[in-house]
Amino acid sequence: MCRVTCQQNTSCVRSSIHVQETIVKKVIFTVIAFIALTQTLVARAQENALPDAPMPMAIRAVRPVTRPAATERPTFFKEMVLGPGYTMVTGNSKLDKAERLSLFLERYPGAVFDLGATESGLTVPAYSYTGPGKYKGMTVSICEADPLLTAFGPCNEAGVAASSVVFEDLLSWSSVAIPQHFIHRGKVAKITTITINAGVTAVHVWLGLRNIRLQENFPPKNN
Repeated sequence: MCRVTCQQNTSCVRSSIHVQETIVKKVIFTVIAFIALTQTLVARAQENALPDAPMPMAIRAVRPVTRPAATERPTFFKEMVLGPGYTMVTGNSKLDKAERLSLFLERYPGAVFDLGATESGLTVPAYSYTGPGKYKGMTVSICEADPLLTAFGPCNEAGVAASSVVFEDLLSWSSVAIPQHFIHRGKVAKITTITINAGVTAVHVWLGLRNIRLQENFPPKNN
C-alpha cells in the first residue's frame, strides 16, 4: 500500500532512535528471509526422500521399488513461482486442485498486481508543491506505507520488492502449514487454505487498485 509523504526542502539529520528502528527492521527481515529459505529447502528434501523399508529378495525381484515419476512431484520452477506452500499440497482430488489454484491466484493476479502497482508508484518523480494548502513549500513523493515492507526504506524500490517476495513466500507457506497443523490435513484444512488465499487475493487486488487511484490523483491539488 502506498502513501504520500512530504518533507521540507532543507537538509535533515536522522535521529539515533530512527537508526535503531531501521536496524531492528532489517534484523526482522533477515530472520523472515532465513525462515522462508529454510522451509523451501526442507520441503524439497522431504519430497525427494524415499522410504528405506527392507523388502524380501523374492518380492524385490518381482516388483522392485521405483522412484516416483518426475511429473508427480512439484518442479523447482513451480516451487519458486507458487511459493513453499505448493510443495505441501499433494493429491489430485478436486479439493487438492482447488487448493493449488488458490495458491496460484494469490500470486497472480494477487501479489504480483499489488507489487506492480506499488513499484509503479515508487517510480513517480517527487513533486515540489508550490500551491496553497498544507503541502506548500514541500517535496511530495509516493512511498510504501506498510511497515512490513519498509526494512530498507519506504521509498527504496528494490528493498520494497525484495521484502514483498519474502513476505509472500512466508504467507504462502503459513496459509497451508497453519491449517494443517491445527486441523490435521483433512478436508476442513484444505477448505480453510482455499478460503485464506482467496481472501488474501481479494486484499491484494483492492490494494493494487487503491495504489493506481493514488497515482492518478498525484500530485495533490489543494490539500
